[in-house]
Amino acid sequence: MVASLRGRMVLVFGSMLITVLLLAVLSVWGSRKADLYLRRSQLADSQLEAYLSFALDAQRLYKQVIEQPPPRGQIVNTAIPAGLAQLNDHINRLEALVRQEVELAFDAADAMREQAELERVATLRQLISELGRVLEAIAKITNPGLQPRHWQTLLLSLTELLNGEFRQQIDSAIADERAEAAAVAERSRKLTQWLMLSAAGAAAGAVLLTLLVGLLLLRGVKRPIDTLLAGIDRLAGGDFQHKIRLLSPQEFARLAAGCNHMSTQLQRQRQALLDAHSELERKVEERTRELHHANQRLQQLDQTRRQFFADISHELRTPLTALRGEAEVSLRGADKPVAEYQAVLRRIARLSAQMGRLVDDLLLLARSDSLQTRAEVETLSLDDLLAEVCGNARALAEREGLTLSLALSDHNLFLRGDRERLRQALLGLIDNACRYTPVPGEVMLSLERDGETAVLTVSDTGIGIDPDEQAAVFERYFRGRRATALVPDGNGLGLALVQAIAQDHHGALNLASTPGVGTTVTLRLPLSGSEARIDAFAAG
Repeated sequence: MVASLRGRMVLVFGSMLITVLLLAVLSVWGSRKADLYLRRSQLADSQLEAYLSFALDAQRLYKQVIEQPPPRGQIVNTAIPAGLAQLNDHINRLEALVRQEVELAFDAADAMREQAELERVATLRQLISELGRVLEAIAKITNPGLQPRHWQTLLLSLTELLNGEFRQQIDSAIADERAEAAAVAERSRKLTQWLMLSAAGAAAGAVLLTLLVGLLLLRGVKRPIDTLLAGIDRLAGGDFQHKIRLLSPQEFARLAAGCNHMSTQLQRQRQALLDAHSELERKVEERTRELHHANQRLQQLDQTRRQFFADISHELRTPLTALRGEAEVSLRGADKPVAEYQAVLRRIARLSAQMGRLVDDLLLLARSDSLQTRAEVETLSLDDLLAEVCGNARALAEREGLTLSLALSDHNLFLRGDRERLRQALLGLIDNACRYTPVPGEVMLSLERDGETAVLTVSDTGIGIDPDEQAAVFERYFRGRRATALVPDGNGLGLALVQAIAQDHHGALNLASTPGVGTTVTLRLPLSGSEARIDAFAAG
């Protein structure tokens, strides 16, 4: 045992020096280890983010290709090359990150795992090349309706590629990166624990050697510990925005940095949970909105049904009353001459025919409102249809003392539509023109082409429609003053029917009229280049 004060001081200071040297070595070694783990953790996080961005961009490119309507030339020039270039950028970034991990490998086994990850990146690069070939083949199809089998085959290949090996590779990579991040975190935790234990042991040894060193150490350690504890308490209370400000000693500064890093990670995880919760709420709200729309649709259908029965009740009441009156008058009193009975029966037959037409018109309107009409769509010649309708209506015009003329286009025009319903619409327009054109008068039919649209015009030299009534001519049961004065027994459904048929064929109906001069009704219908819309109408 050293007896001299100097020797004791030398021993104490020597012990302190050794302790300090040991702590310094331990600190340097620990800081390097911690830096290595931190870099590996950052690389793992960067790779995880890169894989997620890679998967998201691939899915976004897939949706762009699927949702883009033909032709897809714009996708070839923009979206596909840009999307593939972005995917290749992700692959290049992943390869660079993996090579950095190879340089920072913990041991030989870890280096082999990173080499296997390089092989996975190479496999993904090959899958991107295959994906590019499939996308370019899809983009070359300008009209999937003309090549349905080839279109479906390419879509199936694209879907199998993205949901097959591509997804397996991405899912496996994400799982590996998460496992690697967890392993690095565990190593870092053990290192931190070991450093803390080592530092505590060295400090305890120094305290045992000399109370003075212990007191000095206590004075130098107490404040950082208090700061760390206060920061940890705030983190435990959920204040992840708080940062522990410690610059010395170095060990405590690193502990503070580790706590700050941990709080940042916790903040990100909490934000991810909040984002997931918000996404869930958004989906619930979206589904609720869909249910609301469906409920509104059901209410609309119910309102259509109620309107249909109201129309039936309203429109049939007058002819039924007339029928009953004719029958009761005929049956009342003594027998009447045969001629009188025949006249009554003719009036009853006329009223019955009127009721039949009214029921047919109301039923067609109700079906159009409820979207229940299923058309018999076919490719037909408008010139032939208009000539046929004109031939059928010529007798009606001659009986009314009118002239019916027809002017066809230079080229035969074709469209896809329901022949009978279009025929009904044209006959309705001609019938209106004949009924409201006094003798002598003329009804003119014409057919022209305007781009991808057929323009059918029915003009007359009739009584015309007052300007203040023209906005309401397509409403049900509306009849203008001039029309009511000339033909009192109309029901006001003719133009409403024609408009319903035009809308079902994705067309438009317009009217221009000058009182005392005549009326022109224009029916515009898409030609056969718009088959997809008419086919959708045929499917109901």
